Amino acid sequence: MMRGIESSTPSNGVEMAAPRGTKVTKLQDLWESYVGSSATADAVYATLRDAIIDGHFQPGDRLNEQQLAAQFGVSRTPVREALHRLETEEFAIRIPRSGMVVRAVSKSEVLEVYAVRVDLDGIAARTAAQRASPGDRAELRSIQMQMAAAAERGDIRAMLRLNLQFHGALYTAAHNGMLLRFGRQLQDWISRFRETNAAHHGRSLEVVAEHERIVSAIEAGDPRAAEEAAREHMERACQVRTATLAENAAPDQADW
Repeated sequence: MMRGIESSTPSNGVEMAAPRGTKVTKLQDLWESYVGSSATADAVYATLRDAIIDGHFQPGDRLNEQQLAAQFGVSRTPVREALHRLETEEFAIRIPRSGMVVRAVSKSEVLEVYAVRVDLDGIAARTAAQRASPGDRAELRSIQMQMAAAAERGDIRAMLRLNLQFHGALYTAAHNGMLLRFGRQLQDWISRFRETNAAHHGRSLEVVAEHERIVSAIEAGDPRAAEEAAREHMERACQVRTATLAENAAPDQADW
């Protein structure tokens, strides 16, 4: 079912923003963090992209050009430009008679992303073992300690947040701008996967142990061990993701 932004319609027929605490409020908060810092179309694009990645918009949610323009207080032109960009980058898709909606991520795409991440994380870890500064190593160790504590208390939300920070710190520690750019793009895709690996059959403690191998190898300045640990970590993540998809798929569902 296609869904739109929550709204209320007064007697004059003009759609108004929903009360605070709704999806509209979250979208407005994102918008206010970008507006004024870049061109209007770029701000609209960044707002909608973050909303999709963060789960404020779910697959199938409608992205109504007129409604979004009213919500942001802008003309329809920058919204149209932003939506076209989201469509080009496969965050949105145009459905006949429904308009633009948030695009779902298929099972095959999930597996493709992980296949790339295996190699890319391996490169990042190997390079980080060679180039990481003392500050980079301290950041990785700090995040690792926080993840271990979160896993012990079963705090999945904290684990998700810290896992993103860990992999971001890993790519930063490699000191390779192109690698960092590609890593962020892949992480954005993974963030769109609604089910989480961390909640899968005690996966949290496994993640902590796998991250420990990566951090220890980087601290030891051992590129080969760091790459091996990172690759094995992502291969295991792919296995768990595949199992999660299989568990959540309906018997007649060919794709996620």
